[in-house]
Amino acid sequence: MTRLALVLVFLVSPAGAEPLDGAFRGVFNELTLSVTEGKAVAEVSSGACLGYLEGGVTEVAVGRWEILGSVPEAPCVLSLTRGDDGRIEMMEGPGCTFYHGMSCELSGILEAAK
Repeated sequence: MTRLALVLVFLVSPAGAEPLDGAFRGVFNELTLSVTEGKAVAEVSSGACLGYLEGGVTEVAVGRWEILGSVPEAPCVLSLTRGDDGRIEMMEGPGCTFYHGMSCELSGILEAAK
């Protein structure tokens, strides 16, 4: 009986949160993301457009994070969601144009860099 109870507890326990750590690159654009010890750097390079944002990473739910830009006068939040395929969708919120040119954005699909 004790073994069965332990197995059942293991099966119904919620999955632990996966940390967002490492280097990622854009699948469809020149987007990169580097996350180390709760700090992130997102960059985009597209023709004549460059973008750069660094800030702290906060986990808001399992498989979801936010990066808050480090310039207080220019609030920007990048939202990240890990899909079932392991890829990460990064979407920028309002006010983020301060961090990049008008013809590009810090949004896209990312996968682990190889």
